[in-house]
Amino acid sequence: MLIVTGVIFLTFVLVPGLSLNLYWPVIFYGLAAAFAVPYFVWPEAKKGLAALFIPGSIFLSLGLIFTYTVISEDWGAWAYAWLLIVAGVGLGLALSSNLGHWGKTVMWFAIWMFGISTGLFGLFATLFGAPLLKTIGSGIVILVGMLLLLRAFRK
Repeated sequence: MLIVTGVIFLTFVLVPGLSLNLYWPVIFYGLAAAFAVPYFVWPEAKKGLAALFIPGSIFLSLGLIFTYTVISEDWGAWAYAWLLIVAGVGLGLALSSNLGHWGKTVMWFAIWMFGISTGLFGLFATLFGAPLLKTIGSGIVILVGMLLLLRAFRK
């Protein structure tokens, strides 16, 4: 992994016109993929390796946050975007629970963790975000409200 990362950095240094300033968040996507690969490479150890989806999801959420902030230059979004890291933990826990067969209790905890942190991010993004985040945040708040309404009707 270090060799590949070094080759990528060297490419950005040697090739004129390429700038690492815009593309550095891709490193987090690579790290997220690196944490997911062992689950698929060693099928005999799937139950234990499923836990690697938790740090992988954290890196995925960091990659998404950094991609947005680098492209939009809205670094103030970090005031509430950190909630997506908690959502990443919830997503990773849900994936790990499902793929590792950890039980329904862990799965429901993960779903609630993901839902609450995503909903709070949507609320804060709607209130304090740039126009794009206000739109995305409003959509998240609507989606969370619809899911809670459906859950109420289901009972």
